[in-house]
Amino acid sequence: MNYTLSKADEKGFRLGKAQTAVTADNEQQEFEALFRIHKEFNNGGLEWAQELLADDLSLLENIIIHPTLLTQLLLILAGAELIFHRDNPKDKKEFRYHTVGFHYNMLMDSFVNLSSEKKDALKPARQYKGKVLKGLWYKHVDDASISGMATNILNELKNDDWLMKAFIDRFGPFDGTQLFNDEHSRFLAHHATVVSQQRRIERKEMTGEWIVFQKLGDKIQLLTLASHQEDDARILGRFKV
Repeated sequence: MNYTLSKADEKGFRLGKAQTAVTADNEQQEFEALFRIHKEFNNGGLEWAQELLADDLSLLENIIIHPTLLTQLLLILAGAELIFHRDNPKDKKEFRYHTVGFHYNMLMDSFVNLSSEKKDALKPARQYKGKVLKGLWYKHVDDASISGMATNILNELKNDDWLMKAFIDRFGPFDGTQLFNDEHSRFLAHHATVVSQQRRIERKEMTGEWIVFQKLGDKIQLLTLASHQEDDARILGRFKV
C-alpha cells in the first residue's frame, strides 16, 4: 500500500490518499481510500497494523477480504479516520466530505457475526435494490463517532411519542401550574440519550454505516466500508475497476 499526505493543518490533522495495487490476469488494478490522520500513524505505523490485521483475518472463517477493505482496515488500525463523500447536490462545497468513526474491534466483531450469521444489535443484512449495486448486500456496522450516536438518538426520538408518554407517566400531565425543574431535565436527558439507544438495541434497530459484501457460495466477500451519504456509483467504484 502506498499513500500520500498533505501538510498538517493548525490542529495537526493531515489528509491522505492510500492506494493498493493488485495484479490479476496480468493486469494491474488500483484501489484507493481517503483518510485523515492526526500527526502520525499509531504504534510505529502501517507495518505493525499489517501484522496484527493478518493475524486477526486468519481467524475469520468463510470470509474473503477485498483489497479496498484491507486498505481501509489498515488505516483504521493505524489510527486514521476514513473520509467519505457527501453526494447530496444540496450540500455546500465545504461540506462535501465527512469522517466516520469506525472502530477496528467493532468491525472485527461484525465480520465474525456475518460469517456465523449471528444477530447483533444493528439492523440485519439487506440486499441492494438499486440497479448499480443490485445483487450485492450491505450490513450496518457500528459508527462510534458522536454523529453516529446522534443519528440513533434522533431516529428514536422521531419514533412515536414514547418520550412524552414516559414523562407524563413519571410526572403527570403539565397543566401550566408546575415549574420545570432539575429532576425533569435529568429525566429527559437520560431518556433522550441512554434509554433511546437501549430501546433500539432491544429491537435490534441500531443504525450505523455499512459494510458492503457479496455472497459466493458458502463464502462471503467483504468489499468495502461505505457511508449512507455516498451514491451507489461511488461505492461501486471503490472495488470494481
